[in-house]
Amino acid sequence: MPATRTIVRGILIAVVLAVAIVYVGDFASVRVRMMHPKPGNPFETVTALRILAIDEKGNKTEYSVDPLQPQQTAVCVHALFPHNGDPPCWYLKRKFAQPIPMAILPALTSSSPLKARIPTPRSQVLVRSLRWVPPATALLQRRTTKRLYFWAARP
Repeated sequence: MPATRTIVRGILIAVVLAVAIVYVGDFASVRVRMMHPKPGNPFETVTALRILAIDEKGNKTEYSVDPLQPQQTAVCVHALFPHNGDPPCWYLKRKFAQPIPMAILPALTSSSPLKARIPTPRSQVLVRSLRWVPPATALLQRRTTKRLYFWAARP
C-alpha cells in the first residue's frame, strides 16, 4: 500500500511540474513576442458571425444569424494558455465556430414569470438561466395564427 501511494504521489508531482514548466515557457514566449510585436502576433482580433441554433419540432435545428448582434469580436493571444486576460486563439476560434444553442420551453401559463411554475426538481437552477419574453414579443406558430408565450434561454 505505501509503495503504491508513493508512486501515485511521484506521478502527480511530475505532472504538476511538467504543466508548470510548459506554462512558464508559454508565458516567456508571449512576453518576448510582446517586445517585438508584428500584426496578429502575439495578439489577434477575431471576428465571426454569431450563429444561433434554434430547436424545432421533430428533432430539427434551424440555424440563423443573430439579428440583435450579428457579429462577435474578441481579442485572443497566440499561445497554449490564456495570458493578460485574453483566451488562446485556438480556443476562441473553436468557440466562435460553434452555434449558440437556443432552447424554447413552452410556458404553463401566460401570466407573469413570478406566477409561472416549471415542474422540475431543479427548477431553481433552471429559472435563473431563463428570461421572460413578454406577450408583446410573442412568436407566431407556423401554419397557424395561435400566439405562443414562452421562456427563452439567455444567449
